[in-house]
Amino acid sequence: TTYSSEFFNTAGRNVKTGLTASVIVSQWTWAATLLQSSNVTWSYGVSGPFWYASGATIQVLLFGILAIEVKRRARTAHTVTEMVLARWG
Repeated sequence: TTYSSEFFNTAGRNVKTGLTASVIVSQWTWAATLLQSSNVTWSYGVSGPFWYASGATIQVLLFGILAIEVKRRARTAHTVTEMVLARWG
């Protein structure tokens, strides 16, 4: 079977929500974030990491809402330039 570059770039559109969520969380929790959460724990106690993560979670949720809206408006877009083309023609 011959596959196109679109199939390769979109993983055949077979990536499920769980894998997508785990990728976002793994990219979000990199070394500096882990070190900073330890620093916040040292400074503010046990509730520090909770509030630190709560603030960062808002960013992830807003990105998710934005991604859903972009996908509604430009279903076939794969790159930022294709999204711009769908929006401003």
